[in-house]
Amino acid sequence: MVVLVDQLQPVLGIKAVIEQLQLPFCVASNSRVEKVHAMLNITGLLASFEGKIFTACQVKSPKPAPDVYLYAAKAFNTDPSDCLVIGVVVAKGAQLYESTPAISIKRMPSGWMVIMPQGRVFADQVMLASNAYSDWFNPTLAPKIAKSLIPVITWQMATEPQPEDIRTKILPGRQAVSDTHGDLRFFRWDARHRLVTGGALIFPRNGAERMRQIVGERMAKIFPHMGVPKFDFVWSGRIGMTAELSLPIIPSYYRGY
Repeated sequence: MVVLVDQLQPVLGIKAVIEQLQLPFCVASNSRVEKVHAMLNITGLLASFEGKIFTACQVKSPKPAPDVYLYAAKAFNTDPSDCLVIGVVVAKGAQLYESTPAISIKRMPSGWMVIMPQGRVFADQVMLASNAYSDWFNPTLAPKIAKSLIPVITWQMATEPQPEDIRTKILPGRQAVSDTHGDLRFFRWDARHRLVTGGALIFPRNGAERMRQIVGERMAKIFPHMGVPKFDFVWSGRIGMTAELSLPIIPSYYRGY
């Protein structure tokens, strides 16, 4: 416990993220509840999760079974299909290490070496799955790959739950729809009857409010039965586009990337 107290640190920026969350959130852990409380207390996050801690002690089967996640969803009266799990269910013997950012990747005679602040990992194969965030945390990790992608901010948004008379007129088969505009028009229903859509902006200033207006007016034209909807949630993130704006690329470090 002494080592835990000395070395355990919250993920950089996580407090600010939690404070801005507009959705229900919780901890669903395989650890004993006493350990979860202790770790959250050490990192200064316990107050944010009071009454929102669920552990395998409360269910029949621990992870990798989904019981603790389903139990947490039920406690929040939320459909499991509407839940996002941040983390990994280790079902095949894999090991997950947090707070171990890769500093560099080097080709070795018998495989690869990934260097981190705490040590090194040797592997036969390495997959870099960072997409448009390839230069976000470490610009020197894979600069050629980062430069081959154009990071574009895309916005997603969800309306308030829509009544049945609207749902029977708009995509009654609940298909996901998209077109070929440069700024895509796309729509789908989620499990709580929100219509999810979005768009893009060249300049992100006041992005959330501008998207509410732009996309709201667009939806009123496409779906006049709905009118200009109220959006309960608006969020954004990066997507990676190639310079040719065509097919995805699969670069290879072995070939010089």
